[in-house]
Amino acid sequence: MTMLTLNDGRSLPRLGLGTFQVPDSQVAAVVRRGLDTGYRLVDTAAIYGNERGVGDGLRDADV
Repeated sequence: MTMLTLNDGRSLPRLGLGTFQVPDSQVAAVVRRGLDTGYRLVDTAAIYGNERGVGDGLRDADV
């Protein structure tokens, strides 16, 4: 996984899984699948309206 180094020395994955416009009813499965395939950055925001599903996907993942 390619990482970016931030100004404070911490690192961040270069590629992230976006959840914009993924319905709350589907996003848990999308997040689980993304984590299963190697994503470690999940881009989300409260304005997307799918935070419950994102949380479910994160909780249920084997990471």
